[in-house]
Amino acid sequence: MAISKAKKESIVAGLVEELRAATAIYVLDYKGLSEADDNMLRKQMHGKSVSYRVVKNTLVKKALEAAGVSGLDGVLSGVTALAFGSADEPMAPAKIFKEFIKGHEDQLVVKAISMDGSVLPGSQLDSVASMPNRQEMLSQIVSIILGPGANLVAVFKGPASTVAGQVKALEEKLQG
Repeated sequence: MAISKAKKESIVAGLVEELRAATAIYVLDYKGLSEADDNMLRKQMHGKSVSYRVVKNTLVKKALEAAGVSGLDGVLSGVTALAFGSADEPMAPAKIFKEFIKGHEDQLVVKAISMDGSVLPGSQLDSVASMPNRQEMLSQIVSIILGPGANLVAVFKGPASTVAGQVKALEEKLQG
């Protein structure tokens, strides 16, 4: 069934908006995935700041051009699905796909990942999935910043508590 020109323009406009908002774009080869498996995948993405769409390649190419995203044209063949990672969770789709692909290797393959203008091959999915999310990264930064200060306090506190312990022991000895 043919899609009207107005509907195509609407789809492209929606894609352009999603492409511009996304910090990570995942291009997947989507073939032979059953409706039940597709629904299961979509449920895993729901509520995790992940947008997922199956779109015709010609419409994706138009949207990529309009959004100014380059480097993904070469992987647009066959049945294509796109997933978008938000600014808060750019690695969320990678983590979901890494788990989901186990048992579905022939039906869902990540072809490419575009992050901040760099295009990575789909084979890098495991590396991207193992990256810390925003919250984990912030906590690592805080611990790095606070680490030297905590160590310095411990160094200064150590001798003082030793001296205080010796004074208390001497006091108890003199009283007893």
